[in-house]
Amino acid sequence: MATPSGYPALLQACPNLQDTIDNQWSTGITPMEAAPLAEFLTSAANRRNITQSILPGAGKVRSMNVVYTPRLIESVVKRNQPNPKCTADTVIGENVATYTIDPTKNLQVDLLIGIDDAQLSCEDSASYVARRIAHAISGLDLAVATEITAQAAALVGNWSSNVPSGSGNGEIGAGDIMNVVSTVNNAVNPRAWTAIRNGLDDSGFPGDVLVAGGRCLRDIFQMYQAGCCSTQGIDLGSIFEKFGYAAVYDQRLQAALGNTGEFQVYAPGAVQVLNFHRGGSNPWGTVLSGGRGYNYMMTTVASPRFGLTYDLNASDNCGNLSVSITATVKAIGLPNDLYVAGDHMHGVTGVVGGKFTDCGSDVGSGS
Repeated sequence: MATPSGYPALLQACPNLQDTIDNQWSTGITPMEAAPLAEFLTSAANRRNITQSILPGAGKVRSMNVVYTPRLIESVVKRNQPNPKCTADTVIGENVATYTIDPTKNLQVDLLIGIDDAQLSCEDSASYVARRIAHAISGLDLAVATEITAQAAALVGNWSSNVPSGSGNGEIGAGDIMNVVSTVNNAVNPRAWTAIRNGLDDSGFPGDVLVAGGRCLRDIFQMYQAGCCSTQGIDLGSIFEKFGYAAVYDQRLQAALGNTGEFQVYAPGAVQVLNFHRGGSNPWGTVLSGGRGYNYMMTTVASPRFGLTYDLNASDNCGNLSVSITATVKAIGLPNDLYVAGDHMHGVTGVVGGKFTDCGSDVGSGS
């Protein structure tokens, strides 16, 4: 209902009592939506130096060439050769992987705050604008989580060829996906986790890994009462210290994989999140007072959830404030030729996939 002046009644006059729902109504329902894989990828335990090399700051982007020499395989070692041998005949080259980020590929949320919106509310203007921006960042965080989770899921590599192939428990099937049988005679299969762990050991994974997947993973590890089944934020360090691994349900990864029974295992550091931002790089900064003009501002804000940096641009158009918040992120992984063909580790990248053969259905099928 509008008042005679044309403003909504709620904003026309401050009522006797007005407060946020968080302060006045404790429902026990948290609005925080779980995104454990995204939290893992952006955690201190996972970050490596390559992100700083590609994005040194000040709005600059670099293409980073990572040079590496695949390890030798035993077949290149010769027996009973002349010693000394004066002429070598084996050429061992180096590989190069190039990483960069496209600043035009981004996620953005914008909001228009009218000239009267803050003035007619019951809080001061600065608090009102800050609350609206925080609300926008929380929504952007969800989109960022979906983006980097889907990108990470696509970076899955191979298991070692020493892991048996086939359709049985712990065997590698089509698409280099490990088959895992979760139950035997209607009871939890005690060999399910050992099959995964042994495959990880054969594939050179460290003891500390993240196992992330759909509803089947959550159900099975809850029945194990081992490791950690998290649907909230994860304290990676304490979980690894206690159990050696973390097992988490991630609805975004489940959607990316397309099946409730699939899962992936991540070695810390194998996947990195690049994060570009323009803040502080305004080309007119020295002319217009450090990026601030008479009616606009270019700066950055930090995601309180992921620690990522987002660009925040604000412009004042005759009292109407236009705000845009932009996230530019990209997940990158290790090259898939760290090991040459013929090496049992060929295709191993620190991310592998698996599925529970007796549990799971396509996402959206209702089971």
